Amino acid sequence: MRRVVITLVLGLVVGGVAACESDGVPAPAPAAPSATTPSVPHTATVSVCADAVTVSEAGATIFSGTYDHLRLLALSDTDEATTDAKSAELERELQVALTRWSQQLAALAEKDVDPQVKAALVNGARTVQRLNDPAEPTALGDARTTLERLAGTIEAACPAK
Repeated sequence: MRRVVITLVLGLVVGGVAACESDGVPAPAPAAPSATTPSVPHTATVSVCADAVTVSEAGATIFSGTYDHLRLLALSDTDEATTDAKSAELERELQVALTRWSQQLAALAEKDVDPQVKAALVNGARTVQRLNDPAEPTALGDARTTLERLAGTIEAACPAK
């Protein structure tokens, strides 16, 4: 059982206006949008946001479910060899799922999206990748909280629906 807990820890890693007014000079009017530089629409932003949130919610659900399953397995009365085999299998499945999640976010970031959405997707992909790296030890509770909040972080970068 102790080996399972250790394996879990190792496996988861995871003032200018005020000056104008004080002189009695009115503040300058904001610049009007330039007619020569139209806003470039990022056509994929809305659909990419929806996909990224869905992928991240699913990834967080998989992580949390696997984490809970591993905890129950560690507390069960199953013999050590069976516990070790099942935990190793679950850890491999989780690593594959986290790798796929990171890759999906990175692929979505390559599409024609708003810059703030792209930054959130790239950051999200890096976060998932870092938490999936056994060389980057992270407390499991911290990893769980970070991954469960990732969909909301991405959604916050997306335009209002």
